[in-house]
Amino acid sequence: MLTMGSKPAVAPVLAAMEEKYGHVLTVWLGMQRVLVVSDPKVVKECFTTHDRALSSRPRTSPAKFLLFDYVGFGVSPYGAYWRSIQNLAVTHLVSSNDI
Repeated sequence: MLTMGSKPAVAPVLAAMEEKYGHVLTVWLGMQRVLVVSDPKVVKECFTTHDRALSSRPRTSPAKFLLFDYVGFGVSPYGAYWRSIQNLAVTHLVSSNDI
């Protein structure tokens, strides 16, 4: 069994898993399941066709209770609220215009 401990580097472990299981696999990083894609065609499909399904953030208990039911910009799931708060952040926080 391959483990992602501190001894072996992560890239060779993922490469060995890719050879054994294929170009698309999921691994657990801590308590979060992560999708690993190593084929450029599949990566392109992930970011064009399935971008909305893959762009959301995981719903965790700390985000729900500490950040008032996912209203924090960094933890809110993708949707209308996230788009509006992202627009505000880009317009007012990152912009160099003085308001």
